[in-house]
Amino acid sequence: MVAAAKLEGKCTNHLDRRTIITTLRHENVNPLDISHLSGHKNLKSIDSYEEQQKKMSFLISQAQVPEKQ
Repeated sequence: MVAAAKLEGKCTNHLDRRTIITTLRHENVNPLDISHLSGHKNLKSIDSYEEQQKKMSFLISQAQVPEKQ
């Protein structure tokens, strides 16, 4: 499907799932509706996607790029 859509970069089922859930949360879709779509039984699992993304973004923004030698 990735080749047919001519997508570049890493594409996995889990990455797509995480992107969809995060996008739906940003669009203020009801977490209960998202859980029905995604199959999550625990609503906190849905929010953890966004929290993980925030933590990773913070870590990346704090990382120092090594100087070229």
